[in-house]
Amino acid sequence: MCNGHVGALRDSFQSKIDSLDFLSDEAHIDCDVLCDVDSSDMTPHHWQELGRRIDKKITGIDVPKGIVVIHGTDTLAWTAAALSFMFSGLPCPIVFTGSQRPLEVPRSDARRNLFNALEVALKGPHEVMLVFGDKIFRGCHVSKDSIFQFDAFRSYNMPLMGHIGLDVVISPYKSRKKPYWFDSRIDSAIAVWTLFPGQSADIGRNIINSGVKALIVEGFGAGNVPVIDDSVLRIFEECQSKKIPVVLSSQCRNGLVQPSLYEGGRQALKKGAIFASGMSREAIQVKIMVMLGRKIPYSKFAKEFCRSWTDEIVEPGGIQ
Repeated sequence: MCNGHVGALRDSFQSKIDSLDFLSDEAHIDCDVLCDVDSSDMTPHHWQELGRRIDKKITGIDVPKGIVVIHGTDTLAWTAAALSFMFSGLPCPIVFTGSQRPLEVPRSDARRNLFNALEVALKGPHEVMLVFGDKIFRGCHVSKDSIFQFDAFRSYNMPLMGHIGLDVVISPYKSRKKPYWFDSRIDSAIAVWTLFPGQSADIGRNIINSGVKALIVEGFGAGNVPVIDDSVLRIFEECQSKKIPVVLSSQCRNGLVQPSLYEGGRQALKKGAIFASGMSREAIQVKIMVMLGRKIPYSKFAKEFCRSWTDEIVEPGGIQ
């Protein structure tokens, strides 16, 4: 996209923001436009560029009180997860938001979401978050749940960060005081293999022979795979021999992946599978991309994946 088009888009959006008196009364807002693409066309390259833009603002002379990122809803959860893993020790909140209906159409939810995001950016914790409707989500633990409803996002297996009513209410949580750093390295050479009854193991074999560096297997229930027909387990063995990490998640979004519950899970654990606990699908995929980008070796991959970087790991009972 040419710089002239981006500049015109930025000026147009700045004009719209300036016209919203209820926003300008709260804070001085400077607008920037990263790109003008449908969110389904977002790629890790866009995540990296967004992260670099934010890093430049954070490390500049005038550190902003908060940063709001307006993003299309279809892939918003992946971008929010990416920035959650790229940043540590933030000096201000980074708040994502979007809308189910555009700002200029009747019954749009954009104004409400934008104002709520702005308020959280001014008052909230120094974390990556998503504000949608009256809910505040962790950036590393949110998924789009509905195409038709204004209440479009869910945080499976993890409490919300807060709610917005007459006031912004942030739930109690453990603050992570860490030195500030930003690392945008990422490698998207991963694949997702979703199991179904009677599936040929040749599909999995074709995947691991395609050059992927990590494999996510979406199993059944609490992380179960077939054992009578052990062809899936043999794929796990092949991954071990090729030093391709295998992360076993579930097609069920609500609940924890636990290897000890069933024989299929226990056998997968013996074959080297790494269990994803109750992490969101988006966080699993993005964290693995980030780990590959940082060249974490196979020998340390399981331990590092199971270490919580930004509250993405869910233990029984959730975060205390």
